[in-house]
Amino acid sequence: MRKYIPETILSSNHGGSAYRLWTIIRYAEILLNYAEALNEVNFEANKAEVCSLLDQVRHRAGIVGNVADRTDLDSQTAMRNFIHKERTVEFAFEEHRPWDVRRWNCANEALSRPIYGINVATDGTITRKVAQNRVFTDKMYLYPIPEGEVWKANIANNTGW
Repeated sequence: MRKYIPETILSSNHGGSAYRLWTIIRYAEILLNYAEALNEVNFEANKAEVCSLLDQVRHRAGIVGNVADRTDLDSQTAMRNFIHKERTVEFAFEEHRPWDVRRWNCANEALSRPIYGINVATDGTITRKVAQNRVFTDKMYLYPIPEGEVWKANIANNTGW
């Protein structure tokens, strides 16, 4: 996993310290956020601009071809699913996914699955195993309001908390 790691740290003769720049927001995120918003507002009127935004992200990554040439993206739902996949790939290991699936209201399906690992025996046989069972319930879409704030303002906490 080399994302965001300076080349000086990765070199074989690394000694000392190196600074890491933490990226708050990337240009690709701005483009994908805008494409997602345009798709949700009016797919038919904004399809060309959505395709152009997606192409900018893909071409920056070295992917050839144009999104507008695809015949499978002829509906708002198909384009929405494509944008979701593009975000998942573009922002891998950047801590976007948990927030994206909450915003898309599909966190129950995406985050309630078990995490799998493997066991490698001494004879080389590999078996799949459940490394961790994950739970995501509807109440987790919203954080609980801190108890002190509930007492001060005499308000009800978010549902489920």
